[in-house]
Amino acid sequence: LSLHDALPISIGGIFIKMAYDSVIEHISSRRSRADKFLKERKAAYDDFLTIHRRQVKSREFLHDISLIIRAHKDVKPGIIENAPPSAMSDLVESFQILRRLARTNRIVEIGQRMVALHGDASSALRKFVTDDSLYYGLEYFLACRLQEDQELEFIANYREDLGLKPPVGAPKEYPRIKRPWPLPYAERILHIHVN
Repeated sequence: LSLHDALPISIGGIFIKMAYDSVIEHISSRRSRADKFLKERKAAYDDFLTIHRRQVKSREFLHDISLIIRAHKDVKPGIIENAPPSAMSDLVESFQILRRLARTNRIVEIGQRMVALHGDASSALRKFVTDDSLYYGLEYFLACRLQEDQELEFIANYREDLGLKPPVGAPKEYPRIKRPWPLPYAERILHIHVN
């Protein structure tokens, strides 16, 4: 090889090395940006999930009271006074924080659907008390099952967003559950039915 022939090859090698270094630097800067708010994102996700579970407990308490009402019995005043307060305002506030800190849009979408389903579950609970048909509790039952699936979907995306792998021995799609229908589609049908 002459010096004249080797020059384009060496310049090409220099450009390849520069491109490689730039790709590696881009990947490492993306990782450092993703890790930048890791603690804040984890705290926001944990807070949202905790408040969600608090709201579920509050609604379960209302469900227990509605069972007493459906049996045409009186609810003692002490029971109502000890009712856990609704956590919906805290849940919405926590969702706003989650929306600002989330790295992926999927986790925001699931959080939004979780908040919406709490409203649908409350509507279903109202039907539970007032509906005298044979299927009076069906909507509430479906809302509760959909909410369980939503929580698992939130946890799966939470783990993925934070870079956590499934526990040892868990299925690859842990903790997602395979359903014959898409979860958002089922939620939309329930929403239309109860409202």
